[in-house]
Amino acid sequence: MAFSPDGTKIVTGSTDSTARIWDASLGAKSISRLKGHSAIVFSVQFFDNGARILSGSGDGTAKIWDAVTGEELLSVRQGKGVKSAAVNHDGSLIATATFQEVTIWDASSGAELQTLPHNTWVNCAAFNSSGTRLVSATQDGVVRVWNLSNGKNMLTLTDQTFSIANLRFSPDDARIFAENKEAISRLSGMLHRVSSLPKSLQHQSPVTSAPRISFYGLHRTAKMSCSSVTIPIQWSVRG
Repeated sequence: MAFSPDGTKIVTGSTDSTARIWDASLGAKSISRLKGHSAIVFSVQFFDNGARILSGSGDGTAKIWDAVTGEELLSVRQGKGVKSAAVNHDGSLIATATFQEVTIWDASSGAELQTLPHNTWVNCAAFNSSGTRLVSATQDGVVRVWNLSNGKNMLTLTDQTFSIANLRFSPDDARIFAENKEAISRLSGMLHRVSSLPKSLQHQSPVTSAPRISFYGLHRTAKMSCSSVTIPIQWSVRG
């Protein structure tokens, strides 16, 4: 699920192959039902201006919708199930994560721009604030940072023994925040300890928020949706 940038709406994906837009103030009131996928909707996200919604589905497509009318505006086909779909901050690019690859698309025309190769299923992907970098995580726990100007892998983190459910860059692009469902992270010597926060934000009981982290507003407050047995972690991408 995801909140709209102004916090007035919520969008959710469902196993019934639809996504729904909800009035955040009324809770159970559904404003619109987005029909067009033919399999489970794994991923939903508002564009930063709140006018459009991006969804990714097990049917191998990602779709862009009008957030007011519910009209389908664009559809791109990955070929295999889309486990995660992401949009950059100015709304010009979308990324779809699937088996062994992340594909970058033009959000206006639907043109395929580049493909980033992986060795297994990609669980999630996210753009940095400028849209020049992308971070991805595969089901074997490997996190990769990509330079989108040349399609090259800038950094690979391989000292994980868990599968990451979701990740995001911090608003200043200096850190990567991630969440997993299986274990507390172990980090390699490539990364230095962040002085202000621990590498793993550990809890004594299951964390009831996440894995969908979104940063909103002037102060970019983190808003998270519900999950079970989720442990948030963070990495610094400097130093």
